[in-house]
Amino acid sequence: MQADLEYKVVDGRKVLKTGTGKTLNLSSSGILFESQEKLPVGVSLRLSIQWPVHLDDRVGLTLCVMGRTVRSCETCTAIEILSHEFRTRALPALAGQPQPLKHLTAASAAVRSAF
Repeated sequence: MQADLEYKVVDGRKVLKTGTGKTLNLSSSGILFESQEKLPVGVSLRLSIQWPVHLDDRVGLTLCVMGRTVRSCETCTAIEILSHEFRTRALPALAGQPQPLKHLTAASAAVRSAF
C-alpha cells in the first residue's frame, strides 16, 4: 500500500527532525517508507500516515505510529511498530458537494445583516 506520510524523529518529547515520504510496504509489525533523506538506525520516529479509506466517505483517517528504525539505506527506512492508533481528520470539501449547514441564532443573523 502506498500512502503519504509525515515523520518526526523524536527524543522523548523533543522533535529533532521532520520530513515527508510515502509508504512502500506495511505490515502489523513494521513499515517500509521512502523519504528524501537517509534516517539513522535506532532512532525513535512518529509517523502520521494518511489512510486511503474514509469513514462513511466523509471522515478521513490518519494512522499514527510510534516506532524505531531498524534498517536504512539511501532513501528507504524500515521501522518496527511499537504502538499505533487511528485518528480522525477533516477531509477537504470537494466542489459540487453540499456543505454542512451553519446554525444561526437571531442575534448572529442580525449581526450578519448589519455588514
